[in-house]
Amino acid sequence: NMFADPAAAYSQFRRFILGVDTRGGGFGILRGFPRWNLDMTIAKEVRATERVGFSFTTQMTNVLNHFQPSDPSMNLNDPARFGRVSAQEYDSRQIEFGIRVHW
Repeated sequence: NMFADPAAAYSQFRRFILGVDTRGGGFGILRGFPRWNLDMTIAKEVRATERVGFSFTTQMTNVLNHFQPSDPSMNLNDPARFGRVSAQEYDSRQIEFGIRVHW
């Protein structure tokens, strides 16, 4: 869970009241977890003749393959799951190889 005491954190929130809550003013803003990801492409071009060549490429997503949790549930209708982290943000590492012939 994102909070040490989810029940205490849940009790600090209430539903939005139209006509009373005109602006938040920046107070009580919840931010998600910080995220970063590293993707990489390696490419090499080789000429067989003056007109014919090959391009070899490798593309990798999530190179470091590290776990990053997605933002927690902040649904006020479900106090049992309030603040619970239940998924990860990025998929595991994926690698794609490619060859292109051009003439």
